Amino acid sequence: MGGVKIPKRIIMTNTGTGEKPANNLTSPSFPMSSAPKKYENNAIMQMSIYDIDAYDNNPRKHRNPQEWGELKDSIRAILVQQPIKITKRPGTDRYIVAAGGNSRLQILKELHEETGDDKYKFIPSIFVEYADESDLLVKHILENEQHYDVPFWDKACGYVDLVKSLSLTGETHRAISDVFITRGLAVSHAKIGEFLFAVNKLSFLEHLCQYLSTYKTIDLRKLFNDLQKSELLEQPTPDEFEVFWSNSLKDFAEEQQDATDLDIKKLIAHIEHGFYKRWPAKPRTSKVPEQAQIHKKGQPTTQLSQHTSNDDDDDSLGQSHGGLNAAKAFTPATQATGFNQQGFVRQGVEGEAASHASPSPAESAAKPTMEQAVVPNSRDEGRFQILQYAALMLDHVNLGACLQVEANMPYMFWLEVPQITLDPMGPAVPFLIDQCHENARNVYWFLLEMTGQHDFQNNYMHLIPDDSEYKNAQLYRTNGEWRHIVEHVIGTGDPNIVQSWLMYSKDDEFIRLLRGFLEAYRTLEGGHEL
Repeated sequence: MGGVKIPKRIIMTNTGTGEKPANNLTSPSFPMSSAPKKYENNAIMQMSIYDIDAYDNNPRKHRNPQEWGELKDSIRAILVQQPIKITKRPGTDRYIVAAGGNSRLQILKELHEETGDDKYKFIPSIFVEYADESDLLVKHILENEQHYDVPFWDKACGYVDLVKSLSLTGETHRAISDVFITRGLAVSHAKIGEFLFAVNKLSFLEHLCQYLSTYKTIDLRKLFNDLQKSELLEQPTPDEFEVFWSNSLKDFAEEQQDATDLDIKKLIAHIEHGFYKRWPAKPRTSKVPEQAQIHKKGQPTTQLSQHTSNDDDDDSLGQSHGGLNAAKAFTPATQATGFNQQGFVRQGVEGEAASHASPSPAESAAKPTMEQAVVPNSRDEGRFQILQYAALMLDHVNLGACLQVEANMPYMFWLEVPQITLDPMGPAVPFLIDQCHENARNVYWFLLEMTGQHDFQNNYMHLIPDDSEYKNAQLYRTNGEWRHIVEHVIGTGDPNIVQSWLMYSKDDEFIRLLRGFLEAYRTLEGGHEL
């Protein structure tokens, strides 16, 4: 990550009167522009905030009041220091935000309206050529993912809008995931299935949609599939169940007008009650699936229920969620104490060797091969192959200590915040993690994204120990701990890093591990070879 590269050609103008700008760029005295001219690509200028519109399809719809207040206080004190990127759609005279900066623009407008001070009237801007609407949407999704804690519903709407923008409606989840990767978005086909289901089947919850999360969507998706396949339906008309489903959610939303959260147990009970009233039978007991239960310290870790996954079928919404089953190779009571090319060193709670049914890595080859990654005999073996490659990649960039093994995680592991102290004798680096290896930061973020660890807040966070720095920083973001970790320790990753690695990296050993990880991941989640 580097600062903005300043091109040789710098334009600072009022774009309409020919007057010279003020010497102090933070307090320009020239009036706002009236008829924007055509600028060169990457030209930098001081633009009137009233010549720029916020991006009208920004996926991030819900504002975090505390983050907004902190940003506003900062801009009030020092203005906007980092230029925003703007562009102009063909056939219009209005500029729009091209890749993040909507909040900064809107805050400047608020401050100017509140104070009348012209120092808030201008914003440093970089002009970029307009490509197409899908390009604008991708850039805003990437910006939101890197800098904000985007709610699940906003994220789902953004990705589904992108599916439509790229004319991918009706394609399999795997095909959509492959196209997204070419755009720099690492989104698994399972996650795409969750987003599509949420937008297409849960939008009837109206204002309650903002309280959806990954695990709530998974629970409702499974309920939808179970009820739709129920023998009680007895050949209903094609739309009969769909009408029942939408009306049930609308009725529930109407009843919960004043709710400040989505009570998933109450919603499931509401749907089931209506279903068995419409198609009479003895109601089954309504409860949230086991993976949603909160784990309390001192109690055994909940075993995840097993589902079947078939997301690559043509019916992109008619399959059950590809859930997880507890790994046979490990027990929740055990913890990994390290990893090397000979395998994991594992200890039980009492210091005794942990028992396991599957062969240990030490009994397999020292380094997993591409052939091993292609044909796992079971989902657990496929998950274990991903774990192996992740461990080797982390070791390669000196982050092995971050790997924490937990059998019930989607890929049997999670990442702790790296414990790194500043080396005063070492070269200057933007973030502490960069001291470990030139690829350390991007490897860390690559694994966070590919394994979905950012979605753990509502589904798997209970599996992480309470004394984890990562867990506490994520659960209590309001105290600024996570922001401190990002700004000083781990930085942010390059969304296009996979393409960069494969095209430019000269580290043959690392590329071998990366290709192995990608092959193992695609094989497990896609169900067949690339």
